[in-house]
Amino acid sequence: DEHFSTSPGSFISSALSVEYRSIVLNRVLVVIDSKPTLLTDPSDIKQAAIKHFQSVVTPPLIQYSSIDEFSSRWQRAYTPLSDIDSSLYDSVLSPILEDEWKSTLNSMPNNKASGPFKISYEMLKHLTGEAFNLSLILANACLNQGDIPADWREAL
Repeated sequence: DEHFSTSPGSFISSALSVEYRSIVLNRVLVVIDSKPTLLTDPSDIKQAAIKHFQSVVTPPLIQYSSIDEFSSRWQRAYTPLSDIDSSLYDSVLSPILEDEWKSTLNSMPNNKASGPFKISYEMLKHLTGEAFNLSLILANACLNQGDIPADWREAL
């Protein structure tokens, strides 16, 4: 599936026929000049929703693109230690092998609640062929890109 490489989350949702529910706002009550006002025009509702969430949600944390942008205190904390051999990390950074993946999946406990994608450990344990290979590719892609879905992190 073309979504697998471009959008793994969409691929999984599509494969599992995940049904998303949404809330449709066709009117919004806002306070303008100290008096309640009912908005029904879709563009006004959209603007009111944007304004609301911009004021409710805190601004994102600062995104750093390089360690050089850190304060000197954090640069010292995150600078690699010279007395540690970097080759120690080679095995951690190498791709997951098929037998390692199979062993990891088989070590997962049974009878646990499924996550948001409704995939149970039992389902993962029974993957074979192409499905098993795609799950391994997905796991390695997540590790290589350092992009592990938040729901997966919570499950760990």
